Amino acid sequence: MAKKKLSPLTEAILEMADDLRAGGGLNEQEHAKITKRHLGEAVIENAKPVTAEAIRALREREKISQAVLATFIGVTPGHISKLENAVATAEGSTLAMINVIRRKGLKAVA
Repeated sequence: MAKKKLSPLTEAILEMADDLRAGGGLNEQEHAKITKRHLGEAVIENAKPVTAEAIRALREREKISQAVLATFIGVTPGHISKLENAVATAEGSTLAMINVIRRKGLKAVA
């Protein structure tokens, strides 16, 4: 599937949504709704599921604590703990951020 070309307005909306999510102005569900609406189902479907072990390995590879990873992803340290213990699964923007860090490293979101 060809990558959808985004208009400058859509790019600005998505950037603002990312900033609001990072600053706590949007929760994960609201952010996912905005990005899904503007980017389409294909973007969400392309996010690779991640296991509890993979999240822990990612954090250890980057040499960061649960609290630091939580800050970069925009969730609580308790949620990272739940993800690492397979009590919860990564979805939406959390899954997307984890996949970005897996592919490009922490510097990509810092």
